[in-house]
Amino acid sequence: MNQLSFPDYLVILAYLVGLILLGFVFSKRQTSPKEYFLASKNIPWWAAGMSIFATLLSAQTFLGGPGWVFARDSRWLITGSVIGLGTVALAAAIWVPLWQKLPILSIYEYLERRFHPGLRIVGALFFLCNCTFWMGNALVIAAQGFNAATGVSIETGIWCIVLLTMVYTTLGGARAVIWSDVAQFLLLFLTYIVIAWLLLAEFQWHPQEIYNIASSKTSEITGYPHTTMVSFEFNFAIEATFWALLFSQLILSINYGADQIYVQKMLSTNSKKSMSRVLMSYGVWTLVFGILSTMIAWGMIAFYDRHPDLSSSLSHPDQVLPHFVVSQVPVIIRGLIMAGILAAMMSTLSSVINSMSTVTTIDFFSRYLTQNNSERYLTLISKFSSVFHAILLLSFAIWQSSYSEANVVERHTKLVAMTNAPVAAFFFLGIISKRTNTPGVLIGAAAGVMAALSLVGFQGFMEPLIQGVNFFWVNGISLIVSLMVGFFSSLLFKPPNPESIKQLTVR
Repeated sequence: MNQLSFPDYLVILAYLVGLILLGFVFSKRQTSPKEYFLASKNIPWWAAGMSIFATLLSAQTFLGGPGWVFARDSRWLITGSVIGLGTVALAAAIWVPLWQKLPILSIYEYLERRFHPGLRIVGALFFLCNCTFWMGNALVIAAQGFNAATGVSIETGIWCIVLLTMVYTTLGGARAVIWSDVAQFLLLFLTYIVIAWLLLAEFQWHPQEIYNIASSKTSEITGYPHTTMVSFEFNFAIEATFWALLFSQLILSINYGADQIYVQKMLSTNSKKSMSRVLMSYGVWTLVFGILSTMIAWGMIAFYDRHPDLSSSLSHPDQVLPHFVVSQVPVIIRGLIMAGILAAMMSTLSSVINSMSTVTTIDFFSRYLTQNNSERYLTLISKFSSVFHAILLLSFAIWQSSYSEANVVERHTKLVAMTNAPVAAFFFLGIISKRTNTPGVLIGAAAGVMAALSLVGFQGFMEPLIQGVNFFWVNGISLIVSLMVGFFSSLLFKPPNPESIKQLTVR
């Protein structure tokens, strides 16, 4: 496979220098936690929506999405994105009324007000664990892509991505993160459009030929043609059925309001209407991405069917996009596309570092470890926290790089199943029921973790106790267990004072 040329590296270098300069431009504004974490709440809704999309479209999905269709079929991206547009609207209706009225920087402040200071700590720790699991795997897949394109080792790639992102994120705070995300959002879509253009040109602008070839090929993993977009079996062991995707998207609508990354982007705008628009625009862009990613994957299937000599050097489905880029795309354009792959990773990493710094500074350092809560002092602590979390993510990613046998989307979903559900249950039970209390929701959280462990195990430590449940169901099942056990366990303990939580519930 061809390696990148000197002009390609110049394009990538120009992109990286631009990001660091952006961090320097916004660094002078960083004089308060509100500016550092929320950009003083004056970000336009469309920019915040693009930022959420760019954050969630990590290299894990940017590369893993086409890789999923290439190895399996199109049900997850197409059906999931269509259903997701509706569940995003549901999430806005549930969560925006709560978050727009609370003057907070970290959403885990809510858990202290609604339940107990200890629950705030638990929620914040689970969030930090979740981010570490997620970014550790996403960094690995990005580094694998650059390894395939440049020959740079996976470990070296991880080091470079983390250190460069750490610089502009630490300097510029949330404002640098959001506006760099907007630029990266545009680069991501330009990357997909260029790849789609090249694939169509390969087939003389006959998209029907691409579809015919892709539809004639059956996935060895799922048993469906690669172009299958929906299936209605009800079987816990079958991936990406309509019911599994509907269930997982409904569960995700609960997670939207219980995730610091989503809420922090929404809080960077200045009104209830803007916050709703942020979520809805994210849903629209996710659907557009799902369509583009699926069409590109079909093109890859057709291309490698036409060129079996090239497919023999393809080591992993997640590497199909960078493999195509470095072997088929012209110089300079190739560098632009590889910069797009970097953008997918760095936009996610910067937001995660900023949110982890928010939680650490507000929920731990400011709350328990210092008496000096001046704005400049906390801003300085926030920057040190950003550096600390960048190093933490770097270390975890190096460890995870030894686990490369599974599709990265599947691996990540299994890892976060034990942290997502309990935290989402804390928030959801908190807003819908005045009867739930601290002991009850903690018991529910423990039950949710045990449910997840029994379904997916933990890589390197234990095997699943219950076999045959597909990972699309796991997060939802563990959340339902957390909700049910948490609610009924609360009935065994003294209820909270209704007046003290009046403004913290929706009932």
